[in-house]
Amino acid sequence: MLNLFKKVGDFAHNNCEVRRLRRAFVFIFLFLISYTSSSQKNNGDTFLGYISHIPMNNASAYTIRCNTCHSCSPPSLTVKSKDSTISAITIGYVAGVFKIDDNQNAVIVKISKDLFIAYTNLTKALVSKDQKIEKGTIIGNASLNIDHNLFEIEIFLATPEGNYLNEKNILELVQEANNISIAAVCDATVLN
Repeated sequence: MLNLFKKVGDFAHNNCEVRRLRRAFVFIFLFLISYTSSSQKNNGDTFLGYISHIPMNNASAYTIRCNTCHSCSPPSLTVKSKDSTISAITIGYVAGVFKIDDNQNAVIVKISKDLFIAYTNLTKALVSKDQKIEKGTIIGNASLNIDHNLFEIEIFLATPEGNYLNEKNILELVQEANNISIAAVCDATVLN
């Protein structure tokens, strides 16, 4: 009985954090739904560099912006590879696994008190909610891109309030995951 009261007390104590997390998940999830419906409009690819192994093997990194309005989607890093395996960029806890449609899943990982990373465009998620992951943990498989010639994922960084960080912040995480000095890759042309 004491154990039950302790769990209820812990939940009440963490209720503010639960509400903040729930708001962040709803915001990110709603964005993901709208993103998948508008993703075909994006045709302003900017090549950022090559990635050796994290989050995808022998991949290319891009930032993609809509050429029409430049604001229909938040900042993200697009990663394209011939290998569909997706690895975690950094340590954290899986905050949620969401099914967007029949072939689209998203994994959201809490990587710090005030920061979440979302991996989207997954055909299959291989992690579950509350699972602790390490850098390099395989979290899922990517979907084929619209041309069906490469596997592609989108990576977003957001705060619990739903504010998105820019592509540079995501790129820095990728560089750190691949053991690259950020200062050594000032022009972001080689990430391996």
